[in-house]
Amino acid sequence: MKQARAVLVSAINSNVDLKVYMNDDLFLGALDALTTQLFYDRTLENNFSLGVQMMLVQLQAKYLNEGGDSNGNAQNS
Repeated sequence: MKQARAVLVSAINSNVDLKVYMNDDLFLGALDALTTQLFYDRTLENNFSLGVQMMLVQLQAKYLNEGGDSNGNAQNS
């Protein structure tokens, strides 16, 4: 589960606090799906499943501008 969480956070926006993600039902769904996928395909040889990809796109859009300034520079909060 830790590996799946790290992959998702890196793919979405690593500047967003983990507490925010852990209160997001869509993130938790993606985390469950990716954890299950990693159980069967540890190397992700077949890339993310279509369900994980769909949730990842939605999460990227939701958290695109969080954790940075208006110039696109990351800020530590």
